[in-house]
Amino acid sequence: MKKSTKISMGILAFLPLILLLSYFAFFVGIFIELFSMAESANNNQLTSTAPEHLFSRYMIGVIVLMGLMLLSSLTLLIVYIIHIMNNPKLKQNTTLQLIWALVVLFGSFIGAIVYFIIEIYPTASQKDHIEEKSPTTSIS
Repeated sequence: MKKSTKISMGILAFLPLILLLSYFAFFVGIFIELFSMAESANNNQLTSTAPEHLFSRYMIGVIVLMGLMLLSSLTLLIVYIIHIMNNPKLKQNTTLQLIWALVVLFGSFIGAIVYFIIEIYPTASQKDHIEEKSPTTSIS
């Protein structure tokens, strides 16, 4: 697999996580601003915006982040399932193919990150090096 394809698959794997963290940061920002407004109201200072205006102002950003997260998660699911089914290393072992498909399906972006780290990111020489070090025992 080309390096540019690996990079794009990695970006796609980590994008929902980045969007989720920014979604949480957005909510923390909303609550911090609401608490500062409540504090200034307790100190009898005039507030320039009411809490409902603050909520409606941030709601557009929340909806956009949720939409981007949904779109990136669905794209991630489709692209990674197609990659799992077309991966030549997994075509020999259909059980492993099914396990990876279920991990990505039920594990969502966390399962995709694990699949990326184990199956996509390592180069062929690293994969061979890992397989050489793994113990092989035979029962005689």
